[in-house]
Amino acid sequence: MEIATGILLTVALVEVLLMSYVGLGLVGVKTGFKDYLKVGLLYILGLWVLRNLIRLYGFHSLILLLFLVLLIKFIVKVELWVAATATLLGWIFLLIGESFVLGFVVEQFGISLKELIAGSSWISYIILLMTQFGLVIGAILVHFFELKIIDLGSEKYDRI
Repeated sequence: MEIATGILLTVALVEVLLMSYVGLGLVGVKTGFKDYLKVGLLYILGLWVLRNLIRLYGFHSLILLLFLVLLIKFIVKVELWVAATATLLGWIFLLIGESFVLGFVVEQFGISLKELIAGSSWISYIILLMTQFGLVIGAILVHFFELKIIDLGSEKYDRI
């Protein structure tokens, strides 16, 4: 099941930007918007290749998780374990939001995941953007309340 280009450029980009911001913020690593954008665009390219070109379904999530770790490591220039920790934390916030929203939507409205990913209507975009609520809450906690689970953001990693 291919992902619509519109979904890639809107929902998936927002998702990876928030996931990177929340994950890095929770470990106390700061970086500039350009780095988040580089990570996001390369991640979207990887997602497109895996889902639309190679047509790798299901297993693509694990590959993208590892790809995101490498993108953060080399673009943000942090150690591998810091990138892995940040990626996993961001992914956890994503999964929290997705599990609540998608579970509710599928149950209440009878919309299949296949219909959502195909991006066949504007409602698909709205629902998929709503799945980001866990990441939005995480971003608010990181940005306004400076929430950190562990502070790895020493001067060595502070890039602002």
